[in-house]
Parts: sequence; C-alpha cells; structure tokens
Amino acid sequence: MDKSHQYDIVYASKVFTFTPDYDYSGLQTDCLVKGGTGYDIMKALPDEIENSDTLDYSLYPDCDYSLVFLSRGCIRKCKFCLVNKKEGYIHSV
Repeated sequence: MDKSHQYDIVYASKVFTFTPDYDYSGLQTDCLVKGGTGYDIMKALPDEIENSDTLDYSLYPDCDYSLVFLSRGCIRKCKFCLVNKKEGYIHSV
C-alpha cells in the first residue's frame, strides 16, 4: 500500500489471531477499519462491500482468473483456526 497517498477509508483484515499486524503508522487515511477473524470473529463488512457483485480485478493485473467459494465451514475443529466457530460445519453456498 502506498503510504504517500491520502485515502478516505482503508479496510484491513487478517485471518489468524497470530498473524502479525501490518505497520499502519504513517498511513494517510481518515478511517482505518480492521476486520477478519484475526481481529474479531463477529465483525462483518458493511453490506455494500460484503455483498458487492462489482469486484475490481484491476487490483490484480497478473491474475487472469477469479476465485469463488463452493462451500463454507469446516469439518475439523483445529485449536488454532476459527473457521468452524465462525461458519459452522461444512456446507454448500
């Protein structure tokens, strides 16, 4: 992320609680919103982002494919992972 630009809002996430934080000091933004299971298992993105069907693939110029979820959840209950607690047992979407 270019720290020399001013941003209205920045959404940051991490999957695991043990993942180190990015150094956001010096980031010029009016609002920094941290989310994802690594920060707060119950926090959700605003509806306009969570349910957006207009994805900006220009952010990934070297990627010529998209990824989708065919299922959510997990059959395991690993101590280090929050997927089963957040999404429950494996199910189709």
